Amino acid sequence: PIPDRLAPAPPVPDRPVADGAGRDLAALPESSTWLAGMAALAEAAYLLGDADLARRVYPLLELYAALPVMPSLAIVCLGSAWRPLGLAALAMGEPRRAADHLARAVEATRLLGNRPITALTQADLAEALIALGDRERAADLLREAADAAKDLDMALRAEQWTARRRQISHREGTVRGDGRTWIFTLGPRRATVPDMVGVRHLVTLLLNPGTPISALELATGEEAASMAPAARQPLLDDQALAAYREHARRLMGEIAEAEGAAAEHLRAQLDIIMGELRAATGKGGRRRSFADPGERARTAVRKAVKRAIDEITAADPEIGRTIAASVTTGTQCVYTPGDVTWSCPRPTP
Repeated sequence: PIPDRLAPAPPVPDRPVADGAGRDLAALPESSTWLAGMAALAEAAYLLGDADLARRVYPLLELYAALPVMPSLAIVCLGSAWRPLGLAALAMGEPRRAADHLARAVEATRLLGNRPITALTQADLAEALIALGDRERAADLLREAADAAKDLDMALRAEQWTARRRQISHREGTVRGDGRTWIFTLGPRRATVPDMVGVRHLVTLLLNPGTPISALELATGEEAASMAPAARQPLLDDQALAAYREHARRLMGEIAEAEGAAAEHLRAQLDIIMGELRAATGKGGRRRSFADPGERARTAVRKAVKRAIDEITAADPEIGRTIAASVTTGTQCVYTPGDVTWSCPRPTP
């Protein structure tokens, strides 16, 4: 016989196997950590997509659905046992049952006062609703969960849930123009508005998401730098200003010597001259310049865009609100995309 020390080693399995692997989960001894262990198995089954494990864990957890999951001597609360049941149902491919369980879990965990797990469960419920096609309600839950996560300094979770909400909420919008009208389409919604300056400004912004465009460029097609010299031109140059002041002094001298109608006529002329001087100078006699073209453009673009949004809102309130919430006007104008990306398909020949 071959001595034991020379016998071949047993084959190494493809992956590590824990002692007791393969045993019936129901045979595991109950302890103060048993429920938390079953909850962890249900969550692992969901994260790994292991439907078989989920089916084995589900009936064991079902008996404890109404209880909170608290390992050992209640050293921590992991929320309602409805949550791991819901995750197991998701892993088994039963989103409707999962949504029912997770909705119960949200309410039960909220009553426990456990805000972090409540937010986590809301995000889980959102996944069940996504599987059922209810993306709008799912987006609302993810927004609530992300807001709570921010309040609780759960930065990573807040980022994850915000990104997930954007992913499921994303919509494609189109805009088409034929020179006379513009048509904005968002899902089944449609807004037709006449061609106008503000609509053209809006289309430029919508098709360049996240890109600041100066109001001057929108209004004139020229860069702000090329228009800057006009902003420094005074209303009256030195020669004209001196001539106005000299004329005013002369009129005041003549008024002092004139009487009756002649004096009235001279005073009327002086009023005109003084009005011109006031228009050309500010406080302390400083000369005023022509209005900054950038400022004029900012005002004109803001008013034009507002009129355009009002037209779109009148045609379809939802499309109007969606655009209004994402467009900012000022010296620099920008469309900050939320959940809508706009495109302008080429006309079919």
